[in-house]
Amino acid sequence: MELETFKEKLKNKEENLFASMDDPLSENVYSFDISSDINFADVNTMFTKDHKTVSWIRSFKKNSVFFDIGAGVGINSIFAGIHSKVKVYSFEPEASNYNSLVKNIFINKSNENVFPYNIALNDETKFAKLYLSQFKSGSSNHMFDESVDSSLNPANFPYYQHGFSLTIDELVENFDFPVPNYIKIDVDGLENKIIKGSKNILKEESLLSLQVKTNQNVSINKKMIEFIKKYNFEILEMNELNENHSDNIVFIRKKT
Repeated sequence: MELETFKEKLKNKEENLFASMDDPLSENVYSFDISSDINFADVNTMFTKDHKTVSWIRSFKKNSVFFDIGAGVGINSIFAGIHSKVKVYSFEPEASNYNSLVKNIFINKSNENVFPYNIALNDETKFAKLYLSQFKSGSSNHMFDESVDSSLNPANFPYYQHGFSLTIDELVENFDFPVPNYIKIDVDGLENKIIKGSKNILKEESLLSLQVKTNQNVSINKKMIEFIKKYNFEILEMNELNENHSDNIVFIRKKT
């Protein structure tokens, strides 16, 4: 390959591409890195594809604390930080997504209230493999410490990276993170482990609501739903069961 041709290809590869979306219910404009086709599709549907999550985030109380677990490239984190004016802690262990997450935070000038962390949340503290479905920003279906699919069946992954995990309880008790008022968990199948590592936080009255994306047909996830409800939470909204389908379940703390 000619040197000049290579330089041109490299220049095109390194060019930053961004897309912006207007919030139909406010004057806010959000801009995001679209270095992959997945990112482009997610940005274009951020107010329509997952309207339940958008509506939930719009309900957040100003100046509250939001843990976005499985933040991906940060669409929900940044929307929450700008629209709801909350302090956001974003957890994303996958390297490509984390790179875009940090970039998007600065593109939207949200670095004063959206804080990214390149770690996994789990039911124990450990170093382990993060199994990867592909190398692409915006990709999902990665699994920490277990080579399983979203239904928790054995699966083969073409790649992996090494990572580190903590529990939510440890974050607050040992590392001085604030108690969250809202938690979103979307980690492609291992949500039950994160809940298991949150027993003390679930007791906190200041935790007002959780949104957990889970396949309700998996028996361990049914147990997880009942486990959350034991901590004085009730289901605000849940779709009917669909085979091999994951849905966002919103829990709110019961009024006493």
